[in-house]
Amino acid sequence: MAGCQQGINIVIVSLLNLCLHLSSYLQNISQMKKVLTIAALILFIVGCTVLKPVTVGMPEKQFVNEHPQSLVVEMSAYRTVYKDKPFNMKDTTTKFYYFTEGKLILMDEGFYPRGAKAPVPTPL
Repeated sequence: MAGCQQGINIVIVSLLNLCLHLSSYLQNISQMKKVLTIAALILFIVGCTVLKPVTVGMPEKQFVNEHPQSLVVEMSAYRTVYKDKPFNMKDTTTKFYYFTEGKLILMDEGFYPRGAKAPVPTPL
């Protein structure tokens, strides 16, 4: 009987160890699920950000508020020109936005002067 009792104790201890390892494994899976869920949520939010549309006639102040990354590349008595940086690495197109009297009148990609590597705003 003593051998049988010792065998039962070993089985109980082994089951407790198995439960302990299983519990820790499940906690790691639970933590991994949380991390993956958070990562997926972040990717979804970042991937679904929508640029606000730019339309002819929009006020210059609204454009500046919605596109803070845009740089002023020309400011004269006749117009103000903003250069918008490309949104991602695949889109390397530079966009120029032309404002007169505080209203957007033209959007284009500028032009390349002879020998230039970067576009410049279209002349008046």
